[in-house]
Amino acid sequence: MITCYSLDGKIYSEGVIFENLDIIYLALENNWSLLKSIPVEVVISILDEYSKKLHLNRELLKVEGVPFLLSYLKRSNIENLIKNNIGDQNYLNEFIHKGNGKYIKAQGRGIACHWIAGNVPTLAFYSIFQALIAKNSNIIKVPKQSIDLILKLLELMDNIKVNYKSKIYYSTDILKNISLIYFDSNDKLLNEQMSAKADARIVWGGEEAVKSINSLPKKSTCKDLVFGPKYSLAIFDKSVIESCECEEFMNRLVMDIAIFNQKACSSPQVLFIEKSKIPFDKSIKKLANAFKKLDKRYPNILDESTAGRIINERGIYSLSLDKDLCCSKGLNY
Repeated sequence: MITCYSLDGKIYSEGVIFENLDIIYLALENNWSLLKSIPVEVVISILDEYSKKLHLNRELLKVEGVPFLLSYLKRSNIENLIKNNIGDQNYLNEFIHKGNGKYIKAQGRGIACHWIAGNVPTLAFYSIFQALIAKNSNIIKVPKQSIDLILKLLELMDNIKVNYKSKIYYSTDILKNISLIYFDSNDKLLNEQMSAKADARIVWGGEEAVKSINSLPKKSTCKDLVFGPKYSLAIFDKSVIESCECEEFMNRLVMDIAIFNQKACSSPQVLFIEKSKIPFDKSIKKLANAFKKLDKRYPNILDESTAGRIINERGIYSLSLDKDLCCSKGLNY
């Protein structure tokens, strides 16, 4: 059974039960033409207005990753994303003449099916909004533990309207191209149905999950975007360590580490520092100061299990003759 939480522009907090994806797929297929008719400038404006609404919601701003999502969806950032990836954003609206009888257009694939990992609660939104900008309608299988937050965030998307070239556009038309669903990950039949209907598959998860979805049957024209397991590290060369901007780089590093509580693939797990004329302990002190400043803005609230693991690791390091330890008095960092 499938529990559907958003369909045809409506959000269902308790979910609607379906036996298969047929009704969901048909609704998205019908609404895709509506999305394709919306100028990309309008999509950008709606997401920018959404970020402003998010900025005013103090409850959601306390949630891990939401402040970063807010900045990610601002107009300037989205326009930079488009520019860096395809160049001219007009490619998303129409065929652009490039000379010598050549025309270019960035065409949406159709129905994009997303399998979302559970490590970052806001992950679904990065996946959804990029697919929407590229003019794709979306089926998103979300983790059970993230549903409540995702619905709260999605509800803010409603009732936004923008005026573009003397015509009013509504965010409801964007919502009509988003269908949030949940079903048991072990349900092979439903996973196969979802894969078979996809014009694009967007997969987030660990190695086992990625392999499982990659093995499912799909259309011969389907394109895959896979974001599998990754381990991130940071490297500071001596030019950075010796520069007057070192403290600012440390502040940025700490933000990257903490923004998703080190659960995201992009969260650095290890820092390498190149040997320089600056003593190593001085560099570590700068890093510690950066964590202290961050703790005032983003206090680190840990569950008992995580706290216990940190205490054990600290014990191992403090008792080891070949290791040094720098940590807060509490469990802040």
